[in-house]
Amino acid sequence: MCSHYQAEKTRKRLEKMGVFLPPDWELPPGGVHIYPGLKAPFIRKPRERSSGDEAVPAVEVVEGVFGLLPFWAKDEKLARSTYNARTETVAAKPSFRDA
Repeated sequence: MCSHYQAEKTRKRLEKMGVFLPPDWELPPGGVHIYPGLKAPFIRKPRERSSGDEAVPAVEVVEGVFGLLPFWAKDEKLARSTYNARTETVAAKPSFRDA
């Protein structure tokens, strides 16, 4: 199974959604197609948003690694092989059993 997402490539479309990017923002090296293990921009709700502070924006852009990366992983390349769990082995594989 193939898994990826497409990063938004136009600044204007993101701004219509309320996402304001830094002036030096660029697409990741792979372009708009983001696959497990690649660093890419993610749009998320800030953790501080639930505090009720109106100064906190509704959404923020952060850089992250697409895929499951266990806390014990020493290499981000592990995310390439952990995006697809199989029911037969999920309880035994270290990547999934404690998730």
